[in-house]
Amino acid sequence: TNIDSSSLNENITSQASVADGKAAEVDKKFQLIAVEVKLPGSLDTGSGETTYVYASSADKINNWVITVSNTTGKFVRARVPKEDYIGGLGAISRDYWKLNYIAALQIAEKNGGLDFRNSNEVVEVRLTLKNSDPKNWLYWFVDYVSKNNMKEIQIDASNGSVVVQ
Repeated sequence: TNIDSSSLNENITSQASVADGKAAEVDKKFQLIAVEVKLPGSLDTGSGETTYVYASSADKINNWVITVSNTTGKFVRARVPKEDYIGGLGAISRDYWKLNYIAALQIAEKNGGLDFRNSNEVVEVRLTLKNSDPKNWLYWFVDYVSKNNMKEIQIDASNGSVVVQ
């Protein structure tokens, strides 16, 4: 987690651009409603996968999901019922998306995440960008998942402040 978060901006932006393009091929009205990054507990750089979730006002039942391998760049596209995954969230305002997932992870590590990893066998770290309470603002939710426990740290995606729960 000592990596410079800006060093991966180009890769992250490129990946998001590919996902946006694939979603637009299906429906130009699709809007990004969530991004979920799943990393192994080891937090190896370039590992895991990123899922981009899109919704359209024309489809009340399904979301369009594009999952990209952070290792190979290959992707899978699917329609997924809203009730099965993510739900019916509102569109993300990209003007407030100032932090990439690496920066969010680094903030989480300094605010209890590293302590949790040191005292638990973490099998997965899941970072989800979505609008949520309080205030329906854009947040990163960093979930550390161990075999017996979970810790969640909520971070404002615009300014990096940690939401006290």
